[in-house]
Amino acid sequence: MNQGNNKNDNGRMSIPQLLHDSRNDLDERIQISSHAIHYATDNLLPSIKFVCIPKLQNSKDGGKIVQELIKSIETNFRAENKNYSKPLAFDVWYVDLNGGLICLTKSAQMFVYFCKAENLLLKILETNISMQRPKNLPAQFSVRCGETSV
Repeated sequence: MNQGNNKNDNGRMSIPQLLHDSRNDLDERIQISSHAIHYATDNLLPSIKFVCIPKLQNSKDGGKIVQELIKSIETNFRAENKNYSKPLAFDVWYVDLNGGLICLTKSAQMFVYFCKAENLLLKILETNISMQRPKNLPAQFSVRCGETSV
């Protein structure tokens, strides 16, 4: 890394420098924490999107749903994932502008668990929940097949 101009050996700018330079062009009302940037660049799994009816109004409502959701799946999740020793939780979650719940996890086990239709509860705390499954599998869950002739 060339320290004088924040460019690496290939002549490209480092991510922190790019972020610093691009922030100068952004509207000052946009705030992105360094934690959010590091999580976004480290996370390889798609978000888990829950549609909630009625729509969630704020983070307090979202927090209650997340707590109840984790409590309700813990026994079954631990039975299916006997070697999973970490606390059961999402790494990050938030209520989106549509009143839905967006959850992020770095845990492949949690991601796979929620992608299974039989593991999704339909109602938590008087809120109907349905999951929007990702359209594409993450690379670590994909299998590449070699060319075949017919």
